[in-house]
Amino acid sequence: MVIKSLSRKSGTEQVIKYLFKDEKKLSNKDFKPLVMRHNLRTRTLEKMIKEYRANETFRRVRRKDSVKVYHEIISFSKEDKDKITEKMLRDFGKKYMELRGKDNMYIITQHVEKDHIHLHAVVSGTKYLTGVASRISKAEFGRLKVAMQTYQKEKYPELSKSIVAHGKGKGYSKDARQTNKSKLEVDLKRAYQQSNSTQDFLEQLKKLGHEPYYRNEKLTGIKYDGETKFRFSRLGYEDKIKALDGRENEEKQKLEELENLRGNRANSRERSFDDGINISNQMESEDEQENDYTR
Repeated sequence: MVIKSLSRKSGTEQVIKYLFKDEKKLSNKDFKPLVMRHNLRTRTLEKMIKEYRANETFRRVRRKDSVKVYHEIISFSKEDKDKITEKMLRDFGKKYMELRGKDNMYIITQHVEKDHIHLHAVVSGTKYLTGVASRISKAEFGRLKVAMQTYQKEKYPELSKSIVAHGKGKGYSKDARQTNKSKLEVDLKRAYQQSNSTQDFLEQLKKLGHEPYYRNEKLTGIKYDGETKFRFSRLGYEDKIKALDGRENEEKQKLEELENLRGNRANSRERSFDDGINISNQMESEDEQENDYTR
């Protein structure tokens, strides 16, 4: 997901009203209107605006350029729009408030445009009733974005197209590699869950467009889209692959035990059949002796 933060040194009313200005963006046939509030007691726009302004009066350190509210936006790739649900957006809103700080005031709503689904959040410039500025540093905001994306990857891996290289500045030479790595991690998890052996694992990855590579005839890593190389050891999959080998050996052992069991049962049936023949032969021999005696 992409997360942006815009500082507003004035215009609290305009920012809050902007969120709900266009009713067509707030809901459609797939999404009901969403309004999330935190540390707010009222429900109408005018009264919520008054609460934000009242909270600002507690500010401890006053400056002309103090930030009154933060307008923060959480957006997703248009390629994932058919996978995003109303429940997901509400969950992301709750998680964002938790990570950004529960001691702030929040209004969060959704804009569900045709190809662009995103959340808007208005965060108070000061923490609730304390007057302490709610500003976070660039580094803290970077960690917040990474934490949100980690949550997304773990809980909603299907949103694979909404993964970006958070925490890197513009022009950072490793952005593309980091993005590819994040996408690859999603594919690795999916392939691993569906595999019972190393061979299965590699076949699943090939179906997803990735190729394994070897060094000194030893499986070393994977090529993202057949190009960029990533080592399994750095992806945390070296031990997992060994576990797959163990799982495969266990499956082979179970198959061998099953075959042996089937073989033993077959041998047992053959012995029973032979015993039956021997008994018949013995009976025939006794009949012959009896006939000889009679004669």
